[in-house]
Amino acid sequence: MPAITYQISYMIRNSDEKIDLMYRDSEPKVGEIVTLKGKQYRIIEVEPLILPKSKFAYYHVLCEPVRS
Repeated sequence: MPAITYQISYMIRNSDEKIDLMYRDSEPKVGEIVTLKGKQYRIIEVEPLILPKSKFAYYHVLCEPVRS
C-alpha cells in the first residue's frame, strides 16, 4: 500500500498564535501529544477536510498546551 502524506493545519485553542501547515506520515489522533515550535500540545479535535485519496489527505487540528 502506498504511503499517504498528511497535511495538517494546526490551531491552538484560545491563542492568536499561528502554526503553519505541516506534513507528516501518520493520521492525527485526539489525545496525541505533538511538538510545535518547540512547545508541546495535546490534540483535542481532528477534522478531516480532504479524506485520504491516493497519496494525500488534509486535516484541521485543534490543540491545547500541555500543562506540566
